[in-house]
Amino acid sequence: MDEAAFGSGRERHFAGGRVMIEVPLADARKRLSGEFQPRGDRATEGKPSAPPLPFRMYRDFGNEARKEWQVADILGVGEFSVFFGEPGSGKSVLMGDLLLHAAANRDWQTRKTRGGLSVYVALERAPLVARRALAFRQRTQLDNLPFALVQGPINFTDRRIARQMLDTIHRIEDASGIGLVMLGIDTISAALCGGDENSPKDLGALVTTIRLIQEGVPNAHIIAAHHQPHDAQRLRGHGVLLGAVDTTVEVNGKDVDHRTAIVRKQNDGMEGEQVCFRLESVTIHQDDDGTATTAPVVVQIEVPHSTTTKARSPSLTPAAKMAFNALCEAVIELGEVPPASNHIPSSTKAVTMEQWRRHCYRRGISSSTEDRARQQAFQRAHQALAAANFIGVWEPYVWLAR
Repeated sequence: MDEAAFGSGRERHFAGGRVMIEVPLADARKRLSGEFQPRGDRATEGKPSAPPLPFRMYRDFGNEARKEWQVADILGVGEFSVFFGEPGSGKSVLMGDLLLHAAANRDWQTRKTRGGLSVYVALERAPLVARRALAFRQRTQLDNLPFALVQGPINFTDRRIARQMLDTIHRIEDASGIGLVMLGIDTISAALCGGDENSPKDLGALVTTIRLIQEGVPNAHIIAAHHQPHDAQRLRGHGVLLGAVDTTVEVNGKDVDHRTAIVRKQNDGMEGEQVCFRLESVTIHQDDDGTATTAPVVVQIEVPHSTTTKARSPSLTPAAKMAFNALCEAVIELGEVPPASNHIPSSTKAVTMEQWRRHCYRRGISSSTEDRARQQAFQRAHQALAAANFIGVWEPYVWLAR
């Protein structure tokens, strides 16, 4: 045992090989006050030490017991989400509609939404975003909303941008007199400023910048629009982005009269929540010769009853929820359409049972490291999800049934 790490302490040995170091009270107080300097080569004599990292003790936890929602059951306060879809799916229009509803302090898609300042960072086609906001204004007859448009290009792979963005946000807050609740970034690709979406270095740098911004506005939700490969139900590019976000929402516009936005990843909630909408053209200007300028607005349509009831019931154990989330991630990252079969729905992405099992193990489906305990936990979760029709199984494949 390295005494230098603890000061002059006394070891106490317990059954099972556990060791407790008793540190003299004076040394312990010095450690808590920052006065204690370990001996040996761990000390950097003559150089100022870096400030300690913030921490809280287990006994002080409690404020996190109740999760705050920006949009009920979909987007959490202080979290980071991505709306993704193919070009023309309506993801950017839907994201802008959400920010405008938050600025108007109106519920969005029948869901309770926290009102406040919304800032839309348009890194491409900013005039188009402004025209959509004008269409919203004309449709709702709402003026002077706390909604601001910032336009690029802005290189989010440079972490110094975080300070510039925060300074801009604070100036907008001062101008509006209202605190930020939503920050939208459109799009991830444009935010890379020529960086490589498949590079963990470039996407990791972008994620770091967004996290630094998030630290400066902890009560706001950050949402970004991103593209989707035409042949896959996943975020385009490296998986580091998927690992960084709290929520992903897939926007599908293949049926223009019945577009959908479905939660595909939710860190501490159930995937499958969805909204349905269509786009309607609004004339916002007309020239003397009759030439009209139009822009789309989002029109909510009813979600089929069978879809809403499936997503909410029955209740699942925490381990089953974790396994379901792991399957969602596996399908997004690795899913492929299996060979044609009468037992698997056509054009459905699936993964192998082994791929799903590995994702469950990485997520920590069992607190034990023993293979038998992990296998049993996985098997119980597998059976619960299959019995509740959350998943479909035809060996060796498994897929999302909801």
